[in-house]
Amino acid sequence: IDLTLQTQLFGMEANFAFLKQKIVDALTGVISHQAVLPNRFCIPMGDAIGLVDLKSPTPQGILRLVILEAKDLPDPGRSHWSNLMLRFGLSSEATEADPFVQATIGAQVEKTSVIERSRWPKWEDATFDFVI
Repeated sequence: IDLTLQTQLFGMEANFAFLKQKIVDALTGVISHQAVLPNRFCIPMGDAIGLVDLKSPTPQGILRLVILEAKDLPDPGRSHWSNLMLRFGLSSEATEADPFVQATIGAQVEKTSVIERSRWPKWEDATFDFVI
């Protein structure tokens, strides 16, 4: 979703990046909850199958997602070149990254805990089940 927001408010420059992100998140949430399976629009055409069975089909299975670790993540507060120097061991400054993983399958969204100040995070409790 690409939005363009007016950047002047009462003749002064204003930064509406936070508002743009909230609008995009809200629209994405509505679309993802309505435009994917198992959300269905059902029209009963006889008495053989009930409306509940049409709207809520039996799941095909469960997808188990286990998040273990990430390696050598870039630092979002540094330039591209600084991250390359860090990757090759030419710099040893502390990182500003606070990584987490967000997984979305259909309308279900799961998120791991945040590992503070790490470029090599490991998660011990990140197992998610998605009904598919």
